[in-house]
Amino acid sequence: MVTNDRGVPEIMEVELVEPSLYLHLDDAAPARAASALVGAAERARH
Repeated sequence: MVTNDRGVPEIMEVELVEPSLYLHLDDAAPARAASALVGAAERARH
């Protein structure tokens, strides 16, 4: 995660070892993954 010239967080690279990211193994996994991305974006802004 980087901040662009306008101060907007952007994902620079996503390394997808497994396309499904094993999100299907736990009903709460998609929400945790989304929360992690949001948290990273918020930290990148500061």
